[in-house]
Amino acid sequence: CTTSGEKDQIASRIKNFDFDVENMEGAAFFYVLLHYNLEFFELRAVSNFIETRDTKKWNINLALKRLTIAVKSFLLDIYYTTD
Repeated sequence: CTTSGEKDQIASRIKNFDFDVENMEGAAFFYVLLHYNLEFFELRAVSNFIETRDTKKWNINLALKRLTIAVKSFLLDIYYTTD
């Protein structure tokens, strides 16, 4: 697994896959659960988009805040819709 960070690599991947974000960290998680034929889902927050690597543009705090809101909403939905 690799992440995009160079202009040529980014252009090639966008042309071939038409994507805005990528996920490297979840690959191992998916692989193991697929290997054992287990059900799963992944809820992620986006801190940066596919572009030339510039960590100053990343907004990890905002991504974590939005992820926290989504997780709370998801858990409350499960709690209040369960009989």
